[in-house]
Amino acid sequence: DVHGIGFVLGDDYYAEIINCDSHDNVDVYAEAPGDYGMGFACGSSESFTEGYTYFYGCRAWNNSDQGFASPTHSRVVFDNCWSFDNDLLNFERGDGHGWKIGYWYYPQTVNDPTIVIKNCIASNNMGDGIAGNEHGFAYTSPYHLYNNFIYGSGRFGISINNITNNLSSDQDELRRTLKNNVVYASEFIAGGTVINVNAEGLYTHSNNSWDMNLDLND
Repeated sequence: DVHGIGFVLGDDYYAEIINCDSHDNVDVYAEAPGDYGMGFACGSSESFTEGYTYFYGCRAWNNSDQGFASPTHSRVVFDNCWSFDNDLLNFERGDGHGWKIGYWYYPQTVNDPTIVIKNCIASNNMGDGIAGNEHGFAYTSPYHLYNNFIYGSGRFGISINNITNNLSSDQDELRRTLKNNVVYASEFIAGGTVINVNAEGLYTHSNNSWDMNLDLND
């Protein structure tokens, strides 16, 4: 319940955040109210790649912007975390994503995924459940999404963006890997069809709800 970000971590150290909650963070006094009211933020999108941040059992809700944000070149793992009801106050500059990840300013220099989200829940967020956030930046981040449940997003359940002036190869884009995820009841509709997953670029995927054409309902 602060006027900004609940927890902030940088790139250049090892940290474990276990069973922590961050909620009702709203930057009402900022020039653009809502833009930085996040639950948890880690990384700074710099070239440092040796840091490691591990979130386990953390929850973020009712923040004016993202629940979790990780624009970083260092490794970040989210395991058994929840992100829900973000930007329900509908601030003009708040994104309301469950997770916002993705962008790199530098070429891929590591073999392992930089960001892993696994066994997590994103529910009833006003934006995307998980937003790739690549657009406008030069390189694709190799993130992995495994065994997540995403429900009731105000836009897409998962958005995988193409990149303006993309300098990544097809092989680099395919390092974005999504497996065993369930996404449904998103609110973005195009041509009368609900778009649960918006994929503008290449990615590797298997055994997800949209791969198997499942008919999901409450």
